Amino acid sequence: MKRLRNSIKRVYQKTVRSIAFLPALISFIFFVFFFAIRAFEDTNLSIRLGEIAEPLLVTNIEDSRLILSSIIGGLISLIVFSFTMVMLVLNTASSTLSPRVLPGLITRKNHQVVLGFYIGSLTYSILMVIKLSERTVPSWGVFFAMLFMLFSFALFVYFIHSISISIQVDKIVESIFKETREGMKARQGKYESLKSQPSFPETDSWFTLTADSPGYFKNIDKKELISLLYENDLVAAMTVDIGFFTVKDYPFLKVNRDLSSEEDLCKKIKSCFTFYIEEYVGSHYTFGMKQISEVAVKALSPGINDPGTAVKCTDLLVMLLLEKLTIPEREFELDEDGKLRMLYRPLTLDELLFLNLTPIMQYGQQDPLVMLNLLEGLKNLAYTDQHKKAYSTTLTNFTESLILEMQSSITTDQGKQRINRMITRMNELLDEKKLKKI
Repeated sequence: MKRLRNSIKRVYQKTVRSIAFLPALISFIFFVFFFAIRAFEDTNLSIRLGEIAEPLLVTNIEDSRLILSSIIGGLISLIVFSFTMVMLVLNTASSTLSPRVLPGLITRKNHQVVLGFYIGSLTYSILMVIKLSERTVPSWGVFFAMLFMLFSFALFVYFIHSISISIQVDKIVESIFKETREGMKARQGKYESLKSQPSFPETDSWFTLTADSPGYFKNIDKKELISLLYENDLVAAMTVDIGFFTVKDYPFLKVNRDLSSEEDLCKKIKSCFTFYIEEYVGSHYTFGMKQISEVAVKALSPGINDPGTAVKCTDLLVMLLLEKLTIPEREFELDEDGKLRMLYRPLTLDELLFLNLTPIMQYGQQDPLVMLNLLEGLKNLAYTDQHKKAYSTTLTNFTESLILEMQSSITTDQGKQRINRMITRMNELLDEKKLKKI
């Protein structure tokens, strides 16, 4: 039963993230509203209100048919144009930014609501035309169809404004950044509320669970998993990171008890883990950082050549890495009794620097502005860590590799002077071996 419920949850997640979900839901509401208006037309209240609002109502069947036909034609034109604009935005984002940002653009609720209102109004108007075939004039129905058409024009103006803004790279990157930072702050707040961290056991000898099929590990049904672990008095530890590609029979989870004879329990535990292709920023903060990094790399490509966007993306990544410094190295989940139930293997700062800043360093090594900006970001990280000194070795090693790349790309005396000033400041902040000037 739990496996079925988890399967339903995964289908639900894919459904609500589809571009067709809200339009279909809103269209159904209009469908129900049509029958409500049809029932209202036959009431005494409808007749009394019709006498008051007589100048606004259409009572001639030919005029009603003409108005509804015009509304249907206009709504079809709005729908076609709006969907064309959506496809244009997705195509532009894919070619100039990164294909990975598409899931976030597709799931924007405001655009789905607009498209849903168009389709719902069209559905309502078509049903009203069918009502006219009964040789009755649905005066209130036609009146609401006209109201919906006027409101659709207002939404169309809003849609054009919104779509023109959403296609701008700054807005897309800032949107990804804000959602990613909110996710990181939520994790930070979860651990700050604890008075003390639990002790972490050694997991080397624990029983290993393997993947049943290949795929990207993307999400966990935490509530269901913690409930299962609590009921069976188990503690689990992840052995792979979020976004890791697993092949069949790859070990991805360990538990503190031998479950070789409990095949049904193993299946229930595995069903709590989701594997899919899309990368939604809300699933994990590493997805947002990866998307920002890919936008920066795309901006540095010869076809686009936009170092300003790469610099901004680097600054946003550094801000996210600063938030990462406040999150514990070992992430975990507790049950309702405050007992440790789940251990994660989050990406370390060293891994995040390599995954997100190294591509920018490689593709931007010929641009002094980009390289200097990367060094400035590392200096800011070192400044934040100057008291704890928890990441001095990591920052020193990555800065050394950056300086090696800069030696061949920056040849002007002015550029070298700026780099050496930053290196001097880095040496003041780091406790490790001194960085060599160029």
